[in-house]
Amino acid sequence: MRSQPFLQWLSQNYNPAVAQAIAGQPVFRGGWEGWLQVEIARTFLANANTICEREMRYPDGNGAYISYAGGVANGGVGAGAAARADFFLQRNAGMLDQTYLELKCSNSLAGNPVQDAWARFDNDIAKITAIAGVNPALNCIALLAYWGQLDPNNAANQGGPNGHPVNWYWGGNRSAYMWDTSINPVQVTTLQTAQQNQQGVLQANRLLIIAVSP
Repeated sequence: MRSQPFLQWLSQNYNPAVAQAIAGQPVFRGGWEGWLQVEIARTFLANANTICEREMRYPDGNGAYISYAGGVANGGVGAGAAARADFFLQRNAGMLDQTYLELKCSNSLAGNPVQDAWARFDNDIAKITAIAGVNPALNCIALLAYWGQLDPNNAANQGGPNGHPVNWYWGGNRSAYMWDTSINPVQVTTLQTAQQNQQGVLQANRLLIIAVSP
């Protein structure tokens, strides 16, 4: 499963009301990434023949595990927890589907919560891109959930730490989609479409969930 069908399924089956309340409360001081992982998994488990495992290790293409000692340049992604996905979903009904997911949420304790979340999201994209280079058969998705706006002009203003433009997220053969939970009826669009629709317009803060897959 890649970013588009994942977000479409989530948007059609998950009520984001509680996540909106948590994401929009500065007095809720971090720690909701693990909770949202479980919420997402619960949604899939309740609506499909699916299993979930947290902290699942990434396998390589030869049935063993990727070597992480060499870093991204050598096909690894660091050590320790970087060897594992935040959570893993496997659909057993119909065609077998296995998806490794990374999730980052905004943390109100950060000096700039949105910028901090985007920076950590960028690291996850680099991580799964390196992993896909080692084993292209793996389905990997990086997720970002935060309370804020989508900067229509420059990702660096919103959080891209490397100063790359917003089109970096759908460049390099990556697919990038966004679910704006304030829109009713539910609508999942490409990040590019969302950026174009908001060109020159700063929308109100709301819960945004973005998915990128290599």
